[in-house]
Amino acid sequence: MEKIGIVGVGKMGSALLERLKLAGVEATAFDIAPSAAEAARSLGARMAASAKAVAQASTLIDVVVHNDQEVLDCTMGKDGILEGAQAGALVLLHSTIHPETTKKVAEAAGRRNVYVIDACMTAVPRIVRQGGLTFLVGGPAELVERARPHLLQMAKEAIHMGPLGTGNVAKLIKNLVTASETLIVHEAIRIGQAGGIPCREGSGGNSGWTFRSPSSSRPQAAAWSRQRDNRRDRDSCSWLGKKEAIRERAGDGDRGELLLHRSLSRMKPRFYKAGPPEVTTKRSRRLFCQHASL
Repeated sequence: MEKIGIVGVGKMGSALLERLKLAGVEATAFDIAPSAAEAARSLGARMAASAKAVAQASTLIDVVVHNDQEVLDCTMGKDGILEGAQAGALVLLHSTIHPETTKKVAEAAGRRNVYVIDACMTAVPRIVRQGGLTFLVGGPAELVERARPHLLQMAKEAIHMGPLGTGNVAKLIKNLVTASETLIVHEAIRIGQAGGIPCREGSGGNSGWTFRSPSSSRPQAAAWSRQRDNRRDRDSCSWLGKKEAIRERAGDGDRGELLLHRSLSRMKPRFYKAGPPEVTTKRSRRLFCQHASL
């Protein structure tokens, strides 16, 4: 039986920990933030003194930290995972990072007979806690299958995207689509406002434009329909529909632009050599062109 460790138990890591607890799985955890560590302890995790100590106690190690540098630090740095991991251990990188970072960690791990896959997450903590997470996974098929039972204790689905790093690529593309969609909806709101459609949170209202995403939740398409809304106490921005993350950002185009900028900065230069999409907003097109020239 695999022994589970988690390095990074902040908002996302603690949500994964809650799913493991529901599945009856005990985990060893570490976080540099005392408050996060204490919260993890309250969820039943055995707390370790370092990422190295987590690895020493585990055969599967989930890494849930913020960015590329933190991934490198907690895996390859002093008292990091690779210092403590036993031969045959499998490290799962869940962060939204550049695929080259994943490959760099995997290369260092391979010298110690430790394995690495990327298993990027596609949900916010609230959805993770509800069991709605999907993992986008890159790595050899045999390692993905080894990890799958563990991943499905935390998520509804684990999709094998291809070789090592393709989970990272898929997540960056997903963020790219979400960011572009956010900017498009932001501009749609402005057009609607210019045409007299109100958009004031909490103002109520029973008609307007409804923005709906397909029930499959796939990012490749969206459907617009005009409908009469007979539900009570619904805000006049209800036409943005169920995509709450987009609704939260769409009122401020700068937030969508920031997400797009972050996605493109991790993807450069080879992922968008073909140039920007034919259909996009002025702001997203400008960012595509800006990054393509770097």
